[in-house]
Amino acid sequence: MGATIVSQLGKVLADEKNIKIIKATNVKDGINVKEISKKIGIPASQLYYPVKKLLELDLIEVVKSEQIKNLQEYYYSSYNLNEHGSTLLNSDENEFDGISMSADWTVNHKDEFVKLFLYRMQMFLDSALTEMDKYQDDPTYFEKIKAGGIFSTMKLSQEAQKKLFKNIYKLMDKAEAEDQGTNKETFNFMVQKW
Repeated sequence: MGATIVSQLGKVLADEKNIKIIKATNVKDGINVKEISKKIGIPASQLYYPVKKLLELDLIEVVKSEQIKNLQEYYYSSYNLNEHGSTLLNSDENEFDGISMSADWTVNHKDEFVKLFLYRMQMFLDSALTEMDKYQDDPTYFEKIKAGGIFSTMKLSQEAQKKLFKNIYKLMDKAEAEDQGTNKETFNFMVQKW
């Protein structure tokens, strides 16, 4: 993947309208432009160019089309971008390499990896900024804030890094398995190292 494509992806994913389209199309069977318009409150006439750009960068895809009189209507989906039923996970604990995607998949799918990573980072920023705005308007909102991060710099051997990631995965699995709460909600979590 060239620097130009990474720049294009960064620019497209920094556009609030594009993020709204990606979120709205996060359905397996896809939705058409009229339905996208209704979901995000942007006139359909203003969606054709962004949808075209998202298609070109494979951030959404056409999952079906229907002939309606003389027109072809397309249904768009970002379902695959959002990892539903993903086969990316590296579930073999003995081969754990510190990322939740197998090294083989990552090497053979660099474009998809960059798209997924940039998209996830943008989702975090979008969520964090929304939370900050809510807190600014209502300081009692602090207890409801969902977005957050842990930033740290450590010196660890490769073996210790792998062990740390294994422990994080075990802790995440344990937290989900032991959760007795009734008001469960989707919780996105990303740990990075570089």
